[in-house]
Amino acid sequence: MTFSERVKNELVRRKKDECPECAYAELGGFVHTAGSISILGRQRLSVTVEVDRPAIARRVFTLVKRLFGVHSVIAVRRSSRLGRHNTYVVNIPPSAQVTEVVRRLHVLDDDSSLTRGIPWRLVGDKCCQRAYLRGAFVVRGYVNDPVKGYHLEVTSNSFDHASDLVKLTTKWDIKAKTTEHKQRHILYVKGADDVSRFLQVIGADMALLEFENVRAMKDVRNQVNREVNCETANVNKTVEAAARQIDDIRLIDREIGIRSLKKSLQDVAVLRLEMPSATMEELGQALTPAVSKSTVSYRFKRIAAIADEIRKQQRGHPLVSDRRTAKPR
Repeated sequence: MTFSERVKNELVRRKKDECPECAYAELGGFVHTAGSISILGRQRLSVTVEVDRPAIARRVFTLVKRLFGVHSVIAVRRSSRLGRHNTYVVNIPPSAQVTEVVRRLHVLDDDSSLTRGIPWRLVGDKCCQRAYLRGAFVVRGYVNDPVKGYHLEVTSNSFDHASDLVKLTTKWDIKAKTTEHKQRHILYVKGADDVSRFLQVIGADMALLEFENVRAMKDVRNQVNREVNCETANVNKTVEAAARQIDDIRLIDREIGIRSLKKSLQDVAVLRLEMPSATMEELGQALTPAVSKSTVSYRFKRIAAIADEIRKQQRGHPLVSDRRTAKPR
């Protein structure tokens, strides 16, 4: 079972609403996000909600029965395509009660047209906003496994509804945006903080705990990796610097001799040959008297300048030799 499926299973098994209106708001989230309305003969209405898991279908069935006393019909629409999941269709058949469902959930606007956005009268209280978002996520939501990344989305058939979902989400200080894919409008949330906040708002407490545990482990691992990489980089810099310094010292010793250097430069040069892997600070502490890291660095810059001068002379030396061996005309 994926992390997203575990989140939905937890949400549909919630037993307690924060207020009596929350159940209507949650059912409204189901219907407005994944529902459709059919007008049959003699202006009879039928409401249908399509979901992808039987547990969600049972939740829709239970809410309709508890709130309106209507027994819905659940049908399984089997997919003919290999690897595709079945679709569970919850149909509220034409009856006197279905009209009450449509009215109470504000499925139709005042002019009897289909409501395309969120009916804000249904989510007046904070707790009802949480319930509506919970319903929308359960029927058309997806959240990525935090081990792989931080991403959450809710799909809607209507641009107005997706835009209103963004407005509702931002009321909870969650950064959300919309995008379009295959004629579907998608609310999406990225970033660990915002995904975590969304899970908290919709009441996925156990999933939130799992999410935060994974997030904490990833943060620790990333911190350790950064420290190891930083330490490795520092070691590499120390080794490369020491190798250059040893090359400079050996060049000076071969061409003019270490003893030609000032006493302070001699001391640090000899110590570097004796301690090839030591840091600047360790070399400074090993000198008598001890000196600071910056002092050691300055002395090596002096040694490097002397070595560079020797190399310049060496590069110019063949030209001098050519002039000396040239035959007179």
